[in-house]
Amino acid sequence: MRSMIFRSFLILTFTALTILAADNDLSGTWKVSGSVYGNAIEQACTIKQEESKLTGSCKTEGMADAVITGEINDKNVTWKFNSDYNGTEITLVYTGVLNEDKSNISGKINVAPFGVDGDFTARKEGSN
Repeated sequence: MRSMIFRSFLILTFTALTILAADNDLSGTWKVSGSVYGNAIEQACTIKQEESKLTGSCKTEGMADAVITGEINDKNVTWKFNSDYNGTEITLVYTGVLNEDKSNISGKINVAPFGVDGDFTARKEGSN
């Protein structure tokens, strides 16, 4: 009997987490604007969400598409990609919070290995 109750609890927990992740579905195209160390950033990011995992790409004008990976946990969103800055490989890490109507993400950008930070906002295309 305890085993059956425990299995039922696990199934309900997994179902609730899946519904929560689906409720905050980030799949789509996002317009990302920001600034790092005085340098403006404008990107179009296409995100695909499967459960809590994010994949996709970000396009910066004049550069090749960058492959992204990330995750969403409740309203906390993180994604990253590698790029090149004057011959040095860098990693841009975006960490933000999804707003209530699920149309905007606001947060910080960190550029490793330089250790510089900036701010960004992302707006989902097709949202008001």
